[in-house]
Amino acid sequence: MVLSIAILAVRLSAGSVSPLPERWRDGYEPFSVAWVDSLAQDPRVVKAAAKWFPTYVAVRFSPLARDTAKNPEYLWVRILDLDARSGIYLGEVVEPPRRVASVKRRDNVVFRFRTIMDTIPSALPVGDSYLAHPGVKTEFDKAFVEAVAAYRETEFGRNREALPDCHAKFKKAVSLAGSAGSRRDAYHARYLLGRCHSEGYEIDSAIAWYKAAMEIDSTNLDAPLSLMGDYTIRYAESLRSRNLRAALALKADMRELSDWIREVDSPGGRASAMLDAVYDCQDKARAKRKDPCNTMRYRR
Repeated sequence: MVLSIAILAVRLSAGSVSPLPERWRDGYEPFSVAWVDSLAQDPRVVKAAAKWFPTYVAVRFSPLARDTAKNPEYLWVRILDLDARSGIYLGEVVEPPRRVASVKRRDNVVFRFRTIMDTIPSALPVGDSYLAHPGVKTEFDKAFVEAVAAYRETEFGRNREALPDCHAKFKKAVSLAGSAGSRRDAYHARYLLGRCHSEGYEIDSAIAWYKAAMEIDSTNLDAPLSLMGDYTIRYAESLRSRNLRAALALKADMRELSDWIREVDSPGGRASAMLDAVYDCQDKARAKRKDPCNTMRYRR
């Protein structure tokens, strides 16, 4: 009898624990990791994936209390990240659910293969919902989830009709983060509003929002790396228009920003490696290629 009670207590406590891994519990992860393609190498993922899209996986969503359907719904989910320790994937729902009520298209969910024999992964509830958020409790949380979905609808600038909605929803998130949100919330709202402007090639507005984000958090490298990209666009435009004074000023800003990123980045970190690959060019390589090998040098 005592053993039965103990087993029941363990089961109840296990059901109440959030499946979100530790590094996903402090916020709503909006983006995929840079090495996302490598996450699709699991043979079970390969089998469950779409033929031409290796990171798009069919996931089973069982009915929750708020769902009216009795049978599971299968939805395509794009892999965003993997927690290797628990085997739990973070993904983005890429089609509108018909029967699952707790998530929408473009929302984050978590899923995993429950056993080694499973060929289709299962979505994991977070509390009473499939939305992979540590707890949508504040007005900012709700606004931020909607804003991230709006950003994803822009398809990295290819869907320009979605850009005004992205701007409006992130401006709302920025205003809410300023009044009641955390430092992390304020940073991400400003940074992603900058991304909305970058996708529409509104470079000056994007630069202003990246700098606003960096004033809040000087250790997060998302905004400075995006700022470096927009500086590069402005630098190229200055060279093409033969505005050498502006080009020299921008080049100095890029060097200063590059040094700052390397200082903040961990030794041998990915940001520094990316800067080396994109912006560092040895004279020997230039002489051999007879061509500029990075975006800081352009033909006139």
